[in-house]
Amino acid sequence: MNSGDNNNNMNKNSFPLTTYVQNQTVEVLNDISEMGIDEIIKSLTKDNTLLEKIPIVKWAFLCNDIKSSIQTAHFIKKYSLFIGPIKDLKSEIFSNANLDTIMIDKKKFEKIIELTILSIDRHQIEFMSEMLGILFCKTFNDKIFSIEEYNTLLFSIELIHPYLGFKTLKLFYDYKKQILESRDESERNKFSIECSKLDFSPLVNSCLLKLPDGASTYGNFGGAHINELGIKFYENVVIEIL
Repeated sequence: MNSGDNNNNMNKNSFPLTTYVQNQTVEVLNDISEMGIDEIIKSLTKDNTLLEKIPIVKWAFLCNDIKSSIQTAHFIKKYSLFIGPIKDLKSEIFSNANLDTIMIDKKKFEKIIELTILSIDRHQIEFMSEMLGILFCKTFNDKIFSIEEYNTLLFSIELIHPYLGFKTLKLFYDYKKQILESRDESERNKFSIECSKLDFSPLVNSCLLKLPDGASTYGNFGGAHINELGIKFYENVVIEIL
């Protein structure tokens, strides 16, 4: 097979994000993030074609049985918060030529979009969806996170306790920073002891912590501590929300 054939195959597999999100997204979702659930329901009642105007939602959601207008309105609001950080980018993420170096496999990209939509639908509180939108930008526009890290964090966000988890993550991050920045061993030990006492249950399934394993310890004090992915996630995503 010659180089021309290879290029043709790559072009066939290339699947730009513009297929899913068009300029109309900005128009349709411009005010939804500021609306209450009751207002969204009224909008759905007045305009029964609203869902069909929203890219991705039409593709992934309309073919399913929508159980209630409240559930639908809640999803749309979460989706509008997810798309907010994306449409606010100064650069055009969906026409960024660099996307070709990140994602050229149509099936792989479709799977990521599918998992993203399903994750948004499962979010218990709305700011999780906004956080996922920031992560999406940091992955596909800024290339701070890899595809593997995006997939890991996609599930991590929904597995974090919705009210206690992110505050707990901040505590772990702050202790880690204090330990690393301290030049005094006794002070580091003090921070290590305090960190070891933190309740890590709000983050136990998040993949953001190094958890105790049997007799293993953190320093000489036991307990959990934030891992490298947790630090990266906090510094690039969580800090923009908290």
